[in-house]
Amino acid sequence: MRARRYKKTFSIVHVLIDNFDLIKEKFQQKTIKDFTLKILDRLNMTIRETDFIAERSESEYYIMLPETDYFGSLMTMRKSIST
Repeated sequence: MRARRYKKTFSIVHVLIDNFDLIKEKFQQKTIKDFTLKILDRLNMTIRETDFIAERSESEYYIMLPETDYFGSLMTMRKSIST
């Protein structure tokens, strides 16, 4: 509502770890937790202070990018992959 009122853009990025059930079967819980933390650390290094990550489940996250259009969200994800 705030974005609409002030005519600002924002993006929401959906991050999903594919085959998470298979990963859980093959690896120990500590290894999975370390892996997930590395992914989140990489994402945190990429996003700005005003952006935030929300966890929906062990394998699913959302990133809120205020004042970011579609192209900006693509660039953010590209930076997080290439870092």
